Amino acid sequence: MSDYVIITSEQLNSRYINIQLYNISGQVVYSEKRFFNSSSQRINFPVLSEGIYLLEVSDNKKAAVKKIIIQ
Repeated sequence: MSDYVIITSEQLNSRYINIQLYNISGQVVYSEKRFFNSSSQRINFPVLSEGIYLLEVSDNKKAAVKKIIIQ
């Protein structure tokens, strides 16, 4: 079983996005560049240890960071 998030955004449609997941120590535990071709996409991560992570989604113009808690 893998962990996942669903990213939803009308503004990212038809763009390449960078996805990075950081652990609480600031280390990158997942990184991917993908073409966002719909209003939402499921991002599958490898199995993650319990804890707090930061998910950063960015394109060439904007970035958003959200906190994720794995229990």
